[in-house]
Amino acid sequence: MLVLSRRLGEVIVIPGLNVSIQVVDIRGADKYTVELKLKQPSPIVLMALAVPNNFGAIYPKEIAEKFPPQTKITEFIGTGPFRLAEWKPDQHIRMVRFADHKPRREAASGYGGARVAYVDEIRWIPTPEASTRLAALESGELDFVDDLAADSYERMRTSPVVRPLVVKPYVWPMVVFNKKEGLMANQKMRQAWQAALDIEPIMKSVAGGRAEFYRLDSSLIPMEIPEWHTKLAGLPWNEHNVAKAKRLLQEAGYKGEPIRFMTTQEYKYMYDFALVTKQQLEDAGFVVDLQVQDWATVVKRRSNPKEYDAFTSSIGPFYDPTLALFLSCSWPGWTCDEDIQKLQTQLAQETDPKARQALWVQQTKLFYDRVPVIRYGDLFGLRGIRKEVRDFNERTVRPRFFNVWLDR
Repeated sequence: MLVLSRRLGEVIVIPGLNVSIQVVDIRGADKYTVELKLKQPSPIVLMALAVPNNFGAIYPKEIAEKFPPQTKITEFIGTGPFRLAEWKPDQHIRMVRFADHKPRREAASGYGGARVAYVDEIRWIPTPEASTRLAALESGELDFVDDLAADSYERMRTSPVVRPLVVKPYVWPMVVFNKKEGLMANQKMRQAWQAALDIEPIMKSVAGGRAEFYRLDSSLIPMEIPEWHTKLAGLPWNEHNVAKAKRLLQEAGYKGEPIRFMTTQEYKYMYDFALVTKQQLEDAGFVVDLQVQDWATVVKRRSNPKEYDAFTSSIGPFYDPTLALFLSCSWPGWTCDEDIQKLQTQLAQETDPKARQALWVQQTKLFYDRVPVIRYGDLFGLRGIRKEVRDFNERTVRPRFFNVWLDR
């Protein structure tokens, strides 16, 4: 959430951005307009307010005053086509058509534009097992399911009642290093890990052996976001150079100490790429202590630099370099490298698109030198949808059900 203050000189921090914005003034221009004045031009404010996973939420004055920051909100409002009707934890979230919603006049575009509620109700039903989700889709109990196993693709492709949706991009798997203390705070150790990897068998394993569900690419932002996609030759990515890895380990002074590597089976792709990574690292001379835990434990431990050396994670597509969470000094792993932070600040302040692209090229090269995290490849997701569901937007990573109707 973006919290705006009326105090002059207040620094506004937008979560997910590794930057802060100096505010000169903020005021309500009229009932429906907020005017925000900055100390200097910034290219990221509108994008940060609109990004779908971290948008600037709007609350009525009485709700904002009743539930101050850090307080759990229990009264929900909204201006969208659906409203929250019921939430039963571990059972369902029920949303119903909001009768007072007025769609915008322009055509629908991605997450924006006209948003019309054609269905009376949407139910979000947690179903932990992928096979159970697929069976419920095929029976008609569910109309849409997410996060299916890649081996379900052929079954859905030949089904008379459902069809598969391949989500490009979905996430790129990564290993995040503890750079605050411990073995992986040593840059040469991180470079050795990077040099040892043979990416294709790792991604193939993660994708269930299916080429339709992964892509080898060194760019930190996928080709589906062309303004930030990079094609740089000579990067130390996918080198599979065991000799180089062993040399770097020797230069790092590594003496075979166990590297505490956390992963989870709750996200199967994380566990799969951790297993293959472990084998490749051990072939290069690493000693890896693979610690398999539930995701909640990983999330808790990764905030304590004394608890680990590396952990598996992933990141979805981000729409601006300043949204690269793994380049943040405040996020677990702690990428506090001065040169990286300097470039992130410049990216937040530079308004010329070509100059920003040049800065991102510099940042990408620096990323592969400093190795704050390991970039693997692009992993595609698999969803399933009933064939009678119409006008679902397949291009948005986060599913939205406005403008969707049922042909029944």
